[in-house]
Amino acid sequence: MGTPSAPASTAPAEQAAPPAPEMLPPAELEARVARLLDAHGRPFTAVPDDQQAAGMDLVKMGIDAAVIEPAECAKVATRSLQQIPEDVAAAAGIGIPDPSGSMTVVSLASTDDPDTLAQGLKVDSSGCTEFTMAIEGQTVSVTIEELPIDPVGGETVSFLMTQVLPTGQTMYILGVMAMEGATVASAQQIGTAEPDLVTQDELGRLAGELLTGKPVAG
Repeated sequence: MGTPSAPASTAPAEQAAPPAPEMLPPAELEARVARLLDAHGRPFTAVPDDQQAAGMDLVKMGIDAAVIEPAECAKVATRSLQQIPEDVAAAAGIGIPDPSGSMTVVSLASTDDPDTLAQGLKVDSSGCTEFTMAIEGQTVSVTIEELPIDPVGGETVSFLMTQVLPTGQTMYILGVMAMEGATVASAQQIGTAEPDLVTQDELGRLAGELLTGKPVAG
């Protein structure tokens, strides 16, 4: 007579926790920015860590001091203007201005808490596509529009922010951000000339190459 077999367990099998996304070390972030070339084959000038921190501090101070109307748009304004959270390892570069004076800024950030970076990737304006920011009596009118874009390596979003300054001059910020795992790449053009789809394609290429570390067709 054979040995009776043990009854099959009906308990659900334990599922292994998904592996944590790979976090890029600061040296790799800096290397990818250093390797990046603009559409004319020119490198970007690296922004030192202290200058990055000072720039983020200035943005934060400006947001904190601003009176935003409608008030419920304050979170949207903060997320749109301060996309890389504090205390996150990042590398950034500035390109050579084009003939119109527009400048391209790129950045690459990585952290062991990707949910933190994901907050900056959200372009959902929650009804706040238009708002004003008043700082020391000077009012800036802001419009944010999400733009369609094909993925460039990971979850990808694109936006156009239009700012009408107190002088009457209009400033445009066209951005492409892409995220994969624990890393997010950003490429933005800032200037007074209204950007076009060719510019968006180029920003997508830059963000994709930063995110993947490989050439991306523009």
